[in-house]
Amino acid sequence: MSLTRRLQISLALLLMLALAANLWLQVQRTRDFLALQLQSHAQDTATSLALSMAPALAAHDNVTAERMIDAVFDRGYYRQILWLDVNEQPVIKRESTVAPAQIPAWFSRALPIQAPQAGALLSGGWSQQGKLMIESHTGYAQLALWRSFVDLLFGSAIALIALGILVVYTVQRSLAPLHRMADAAHQFVSRRAPMQLPSAVVHELQPLALALGQMSEQVAAQFNAQAGQLQTLQTQLQHDSVSHLPNRLALLDALSELEHAHQASVVIGLRLSNLGNVNAERGYAGTNAALLTLAEHLAAVANLRWFRLSGSEFLALTDSSNAFGTNAPGWLNLPAPWQAVAVQLTISADVQPGAVLARLDGALNEASQRQLSWWPLAAAETLPAEAWRQRLNAAIETPVFQFLPATIESLSARSQPAVEWLARLPQPNAETLTAGQLLAQARRLGLENALEGALLTSLAKLPRDHRHWHVNISARALTEPGLRQQLSSLARQQKISLELSESEALAITDLSTLLRPLRSEGIGFGLDQVSLSAGLLTALPRWRPDYLKLGLGLAGAGPDSALLSSLTRLAQALDIAVLVPVARDDNAAAWQSTGVDGLMRPPA
Repeated sequence: MSLTRRLQISLALLLMLALAANLWLQVQRTRDFLALQLQSHAQDTATSLALSMAPALAAHDNVTAERMIDAVFDRGYYRQILWLDVNEQPVIKRESTVAPAQIPAWFSRALPIQAPQAGALLSGGWSQQGKLMIESHTGYAQLALWRSFVDLLFGSAIALIALGILVVYTVQRSLAPLHRMADAAHQFVSRRAPMQLPSAVVHELQPLALALGQMSEQVAAQFNAQAGQLQTLQTQLQHDSVSHLPNRLALLDALSELEHAHQASVVIGLRLSNLGNVNAERGYAGTNAALLTLAEHLAAVANLRWFRLSGSEFLALTDSSNAFGTNAPGWLNLPAPWQAVAVQLTISADVQPGAVLARLDGALNEASQRQLSWWPLAAAETLPAEAWRQRLNAAIETPVFQFLPATIESLSARSQPAVEWLARLPQPNAETLTAGQLLAQARRLGLENALEGALLTSLAKLPRDHRHWHVNISARALTEPGLRQQLSSLARQQKISLELSESEALAITDLSTLLRPLRSEGIGFGLDQVSLSAGLLTALPRWRPDYLKLGLGLAGAGPDSALLSSLTRLAQALDIAVLVPVARDDNAAAWQSTGVDGLMRPPA
């Protein structure tokens, strides 16, 4: 129950009790007043009637005296009038039990009025003739008390309603600044708007408003400092320090954007064939100056966006309308002392970034072997969609996937024994495909949900042991209730963590909201194929994933890479584990010194 509702109910109950007590006191005072009035009236009537009867008694005229008694009794205000002689024997007795009005029985029982009695001596001349006793009728007093009670009850009810409305209004108005402060804090935490606290608050809430204002300023300063650090880190991570061109990480972001946009493009790769000789002749500083001149020459080429992949390799992106022909373009006449080979590759809309780089590297190697300075290639070929559809439909209809454990070798105490899973399709050639490859094709063909269900059904049959399984899923699985229920059921049987690729995670606007109920059930969360794009660096402090699995591009930089060093520092600051994919023959000791948390080893 809210504070506003509690205060309103409490004050309303207090008002009700106060008005009820006031009503009771007023009725009691009225009853006491009516009782005293009856007593006084009875005594006055007895005295005046005794004096009026004195002449008749002196003349021994009992008939006249009786008529006087009847005249007073017929007025109806007395229950009994009794004339006693000197021997205490009744001479005349008049008695009535008729009530003057209908009064609720419960009211008469709750607030009874005792009938008062009064007496006076009767005398005829100098001789005493007896005694006169009068008892008042309480019916009229009860009727007056009932009417007074009804009037007070209606008045108290009207007052209670009016005061209740006033209490509700006063409490809401007094606590409205508190609600506005809470709304401002929620908006500030979700970073939707700066915290704007109300200017007019009650005295008791002023310290709270001051504390919230100071806290928001400190948090905003921390956010700004963190954003600045992330921006600086992003600039350092995505730009080459020598040529000032975007580096491999920026290229992977650009290729991912092309993949999501389903846009065909042209890729040009350039490899310096004499970098070693130039470096030996000119030294480190001279080679860097020559590389900067080369970068400026390449950047001046219209409609080409250049990246530096490594020491001797450069890559350019452009759309298919800017493709060069079979003759070497003019910009390939590089400034001295550089010599290079270049290839041109047209890629279709559904080729993944890793496949582009692998095909480009193979084309450069072949161009060097053929001693070609310029080699335009045909478009990269992919498996036809219908062939993939047949494979995936067979896998969905017969979910007999086999899961091959790719172990994660822990390099720190934070890591747990874990495995990554590889799914083997039930094909005669027994081709092994990762879950990421399967889901990428399923997403392209609209079979994503069905394949997710088949994979999770097979995954539920895993042995129950100490290993921690990393399950690569698609973004849509987080929004499908059926798949979310399967994941929750699986988590109760086996320790698992969900993985999303970096590009898919960035495409979900409310990722934190979708993950919150799953993480409450003990399901972990990690990012796969991390390339440290601009959006990811901004989102990491908000998401706080359990681990990052580096993409091949980032892992290929090696243990001595400055990029990897910067990433591990950022991950340690946010308490995020860093996992690196390596081959079986890689030196674990070299990676141990980098601060990464684990090495992902492929199956034996």
